[in-house]
Amino acid sequence: MWGTRMIVGEAGGACDGPEGDAILWTMANRLYLLRKERFQDRRGVTLWPPHRYTHLIRAYAQPINPYFLDPRHESDPDRLRRRWRVTTLPPRGEWRGVPIESAIRRVVRFMQGGTPNQYVGLVHFGQGGVEEFVAEHGTPETMPFLARNWFWKSGATRGWTSRTLNPAAPVDPGIGLALPLVVGAGLVGAYLALRHVTGSSWLGLGAVLPFVPP
Repeated sequence: MWGTRMIVGEAGGACDGPEGDAILWTMANRLYLLRKERFQDRRGVTLWPPHRYTHLIRAYAQPINPYFLDPRHESDPDRLRRRWRVTTLPPRGEWRGVPIESAIRRVVRFMQGGTPNQYVGLVHFGQGGVEEFVAEHGTPETMPFLARNWFWKSGATRGWTSRTLNPAAPVDPGIGLALPLVVGAGLVGAYLALRHVTGSSWLGLGAVLPFVPP
């Protein structure tokens, strides 16, 4: 739901369209960019890798950022009320004419790898303060303004291609563990057999070691 709340809060009525996809992919790109780095959110809390997508988007997107739900940091009561509505958005109903269920389906499709990454290298987006943002972060490349937001690349991502970040895809969680287990079991079996034949633990181990992956 946090992905849905993010695109609803950042794109409004345009969330169930290209702008919603652009926001989701921009945050995925940013997650990849920061995959080995630690950073602080606006509350001063240090976030350590590996980062989770939910933690990243809540630290970046103002409508769902806990920092901006505090009246001490948001003086506009209407904006504060709207942000509280976004962060407590139920999985049914409408937001500015968009069925929430439709926005949820868009996020699910993205998470399952069904949304092509047409936004390679984009790691920032925002609605206002473009000049200040560019002054602070350098002169990034921009993509055309969509319905409500501008999107930027950073100096570190200008050379990215479609191969840099593969689209998210559902992965069988057993594959990553099954292969090492099968290989390991095979090596153990080979070692025991060689030890039985040679009568020496060291000879059996020496025969198996060349086949152990680094």
